[in-house]
Amino acid sequence: MDSFYKMYQTAGGTTDVDGIIAVDTQALVAAMNILGDINVDGSTFTTKTDPRCNCPNVIYQMEVFADQPAQNY
Repeated sequence: MDSFYKMYQTAGGTTDVDGIIAVDTQALVAAMNILGDINVDGSTFTTKTDPRCNCPNVIYQMEVFADQPAQNY
């Protein structure tokens, strides 16, 4: 996380953070295989293979979300 935080600080427009949460994508997909699809804010996340990345849909959707500018909530 130290390497990530150093890159974060040089990105510009950053805010103070209390911590960093990392998600092991394999653990997420394994949990979703047990729990099923997840619906969030009108979007459905699945573990089915997404042809756009040949990876689980939830991983593709997280990558799309990560590429968007941060919003103030």
